[in-house]
Amino acid sequence: MKKISINKLAEYLDSEALRRRRIIQEQKEPLPFIVTRYKEAKNAMINFIISNYNENIIDNTIEMLNEKKCTSDFEISDRNTSIEALESFLEIKFPDTLLDFKISKPKKKYSLKIKDLNVNINPDLLIRGKYRGKNIVGGIKIHISKTHPLNSENRKNVATMIHKVIEDKELNDVKKEISNLNFCISIDVFNSEYDVAPKSYKKRRKNIEFACDEIGFVWDKID
Repeated sequence: MKKISINKLAEYLDSEALRRRRIIQEQKEPLPFIVTRYKEAKNAMINFIISNYNENIIDNTIEMLNEKKCTSDFEISDRNTSIEALESFLEIKFPDTLLDFKISKPKKKYSLKIKDLNVNINPDLLIRGKYRGKNIVGGIKIHISKTHPLNSENRKNVATMIHKVIEDKELNDVKKEISNLNFCISIDVFNSEYDVAPKSYKKRRKNIEFACDEIGFVWDKID
């Protein structure tokens, strides 16, 4: 199956040819350890947001990581980078408006079939509540990569895809919910920044579709 993660697709959209090729190679043959990298740090960030920005969660995780016994170079690197990520995460100025909503972990996986490519969206969190008289749904995706951080355009593309997958697969017709652009959020930890889905999303969706078409076309040609 031809598949790619949402953050890697966002990076692909803004990369030069050599990096694009490398992204496809990485997605064709992903390394197993990437899945578990920064696990404690990611969980702490998620719980921080759910708990209405309780900084003790981050501080306690940093303390735990500092005391963690490592038995390999990979574990040492993962621990040290996780601590850096958590410290960077604390610099993000999260909007107070999120405190008025119910934020929870998704109970299922989310993906979009775009052209011949399966895009794994999988928001880390879902947002639900009342906004300007309407029942809204949003999602948050956290990106942790020191080597390949997401710039503002990347983050807007991620947020646009979150908006689309919620629009397609999460709304409750009985409750008359809508997917709200303002609450589809992409966070880049090492930039200490986030972006929401922009109002002019139709052109972005089309660009994403073209990129997926391109990836699907060259997928089998890249070793």
